[in-house]
Amino acid sequence: MRPKTPLNNEMQKLLRVRDEKFQHLTYNDLQEKYILALSIRVSELCCDAVALIRSRRLNAVPTILRSALESFADLACCIEYADHHEAMTKDQKSRGKKLLEAFEDKTDKRYAKDPDQMSVWSRFKKAGLADEFNKCYAYLSLAAHGNIASLIQNSTDYNVVIGSVYDEETAVMHHTLALNMAAQAIRITLERFNTGQDVKNYLESVEKMVVQKDS
Repeated sequence: MRPKTPLNNEMQKLLRVRDEKFQHLTYNDLQEKYILALSIRVSELCCDAVALIRSRRLNAVPTILRSALESFADLACCIEYADHHEAMTKDQKSRGKKLLEAFEDKTDKRYAKDPDQMSVWSRFKKAGLADEFNKCYAYLSLAAHGNIASLIQNSTDYNVVIGSVYDEETAVMHHTLALNMAAQAIRITLERFNTGQDVKNYLESVEKMVVQKDS
């Protein structure tokens, strides 16, 4: 049983649709396994973001949504390219090697360029999501990093707020992105497995949905 979380009705319905449809899916190879795993990761991260938003805690939301967007790019690539999961595996091994070298203090190797590593931009470009990278991902990165922009969010005039400021417009924007992205991840996954026609119209409607205030 899914634990109780402060989710709105639409996200709860999305998760019910996902759980109902995905439980009947089986994967035949690593590509399909990665597709399912990535789709679940995207929708779960979006779920976490909505739970935080509805708890009026926004500080970590951009970081979560940025991670979800990265996984969405990999999901789109895995659906489009049969060998993308292999590139992901090589990338992970390369990063693990760099981490080990960091502990061994092999600075020269640590910063050497590795052809197996994929940049975030290369994933988005490969997935045909260049516009999303330049707009949405860039915005989320600015909000996620501990820079001046993120510090200003927790300040009013000359005062620093103890806790975090809840900005309703920002909350609505992030909430909308989370629902749209989760719905699209579920839809394109079901399409890849040639199923889900009975929920396609619903998922497409959520992809275009704009969350209303206090929803």
